Amino acid sequence: MFKNVRQQGTVCAVLTQRLPQSGGPYWSAKGDPEFVPRPTQRARAALKSGMSHGEKLLLRATWAVWNSGIPNAKVDFGAMLDTLDNRNLAMIGNLLVALSAPGSSAIDAWIRQYDETGESLTSVLHDELD
Repeated sequence: MFKNVRQQGTVCAVLTQRLPQSGGPYWSAKGDPEFVPRPTQRARAALKSGMSHGEKLLLRATWAVWNSGIPNAKVDFGAMLDTLDNRNLAMIGNLLVALSAPGSSAIDAWIRQYDETGESLTSVLHDELD
């Protein structure tokens, strides 16, 4: 599983990179003294907005990662199979594989593979510099 909340937040930031970004990020470490990506107001409001079904599924999956261990943080896996395109389905599937691996290095590898900005891993690596 996650080595810390910073890695968990970074995974959430990477997952939401695939969502429309015109209104700003859904997860951000900006202003956080511990450099942890956390949900923004946009992430909180987005599920009630006019997103496509696939975008809402991806955002719900992100919230499930952030709220792991909370009983109501559920994702409809069947809907994901029916709705997500191959690229996003592979991203989610590979995240599940990384989460099931011992330790946290597979999650770091997943972040490197799917981070489209090249900046998200900085959050995780910041931990090693502390």
